[in-house]
Amino acid sequence: MSIIIRKRKLKHGKIGLYLDIYYKGQRLYETLDLHLTSDKDYNKEIWKLAKKICTQKELEIQFGKYGFPIEKKNINI
Repeated sequence: MSIIIRKRKLKHGKIGLYLDIYYKGQRLYETLDLHLTSDKDYNKEIWKLAKKICTQKELEIQFGKYGFPIEKKNINI
């Protein structure tokens, strides 16, 4: 299993972030609805949030794999 944060250039000039998930021989994409801009401070915060979401997704997959119940909670910024 691996989860990678990827960038994709969008039509309106921003860069969108999504998760590229490989699990049990399947490849899945999950859009994060986060966008990078030209503001470096803003982008640092967006990357931190994207990494938190990535870590949360890894935990969800791992807990689900071993049969533990998964509680959905909002991620606080």
